[in-house]
Formats: sequence, structure tokens, C-alpha cells
Amino acid sequence: MCIVPAWVGEVYTRRTLEKRRWKIGLFLLGIGMLMVLTLRARGQLETTFVESAITSLFLPIQAEATRLFHGIRNLWYGYVYLVEVQEENLRLQAEISRLKEERNRLQEQLFRYKRLQKLFQFPQQNAFTVTPAEVVGLDASNWSEILYINKGTRQGVQKGMAVVTHEGIVGQIIQATPYFSKVMLITDARSAVDALVQRTRARGVVVGRGQRIVEMRYIPRGADIRRGDRIISSGMGGIFPKGIEVGVVQSIDEHASPIFHSVTILPSVDFSRLEEVLVITRAN
Repeated sequence: MCIVPAWVGEVYTRRTLEKRRWKIGLFLLGIGMLMVLTLRARGQLETTFVESAITSLFLPIQAEATRLFHGIRNLWYGYVYLVEVQEENLRLQAEISRLKEERNRLQEQLFRYKRLQKLFQFPQQNAFTVTPAEVVGLDASNWSEILYINKGTRQGVQKGMAVVTHEGIVGQIIQATPYFSKVMLITDARSAVDALVQRTRARGVVVGRGQRIVEMRYIPRGADIRRGDRIISSGMGGIFPKGIEVGVVQSIDEHASPIFHSVTILPSVDFSRLEEVLVITRAN
């Protein structure tokens, strides 16, 4: 068994009492300061040496504590403000994205409305019965140029019907299923359209050369035809009604044949931008 000397206990007791005296002294000093400040605030005491000493002792501590408190408070408010700003920023970014999508949707509707407005002026001006359709596919090669539309026999579309836009001839239906149809473009190498030079009524046949190019053949060498002349359908052949624009003369090769001109035609329809077309179901 370990025996602790008596003097060790006395030292420990003495140190404990000294710590308690300091705590009690500081507590009493604080109480005294509080009483002095209270009486001073009520006007019952004049400023004394003791009050000045206490004030000089505690004011720097109070000032430092106040500064620390304000710093912590400002830091907290700043953090909360930044969090709120970030949340608001994310909300605004989401709103901007939504508005951009809405703007694009409205612009697309506006462009579609303008296209359809021009498109539907065509049958009114020409007294045609038509079925509107959307282009849903494209199959193009060097010699075969085909597109697909979303209307078929259920909507009255049949093989051999003409397909047009307000700009001019697109092609003809070569296959029709209940809900979709296959259209051969006039640029297809198998296509042939009986046509006229609008200015002089010179006649020829517009055939496809692939790669969005057409050529007008069998125009007699003596025929009056110039670069820039408009070419229209003649109405012969039973597919394309008379007077629908085919294209514009781009160049004339007078040496291709001793009998006929060979004329390159720029189609009036921009096939790369086709989205909607009209199928002529009846030409009145």
C-alpha cells in the first residue's frame, strides 16, 4: 500500500484554495462593476477612481468581445446570403433555359406557320384538291433520289399522283402504303416531265440527272430559249397539271446534238430544305 506524505496534501489544498480565491475575486469584481455601472446609469454616483479603473480594465475586453461577436454574426449572415444567392442563381438559370426552349418552340411554330401559309396559297390559286404531308425520310444516291411522306392510301394518296409545293414540282408518288408513301423526285434519273419554256412556249422533256440537277431535252436548235427563262409543266402525260413551275434555265449547250439543245435547269424547289409537301389528289 502506497502512503502519501502529509505535506503533498497540504500543497494541493493550498493551490485549490488559491484558484478558488481568484475565481471568487473576479466574480466579486464583476458584481461590483455591474453595481457601479448601474448606479452610474441612474445618476446616483459620480465617476470615481474605482469606476474609472474598472471601466479601463473591462472596456477593452468588452470591445474585443463585441468585435468578435459582430465578426461572427457578419460571417454567418454573409454565408447565408451567399447560399441564398447561389440558390437564386440556379433558379434563374433554370428559368432562362426554360424560356430559351419556349422561345425556340414558338419560333419553330412561327416558321412552320409561314411555310404552311405559303404552301396552302398554292391550291387556292390553282384550284387543286390537295392532301398536305410531312417529309419523314430521304434516300438519295447518284441516280436515285427518293423521299418518304407520312400520308398514304388511308388519306387518299395513290400511285402516280403529283407532289408539289408553292415553289414548284417536287416529284410523283411511286408507291403508297396505308400510312406512308414513296416519292420519286424530278431529279431522279428515272423521272421525266413534259415541260414548256414559259416565255416562248418551246417544248421539251425535263429529266433527272441525280444530285439535285435536271436537264431539259429535245428542244429544237432553232427554238428561242435563254438563260433565266422559266420552265413550267405542260400538262401532258396525265401526272402534273399544266403551269406548275419546274425551274429556271441555268445554262444552254448548243453543241450537245446537231438537232436539239441540251439545257441545264436549276429546280425551283430546294429539296434539301423540304419539310412539308402537297399531294395533288385532283386537278379541277
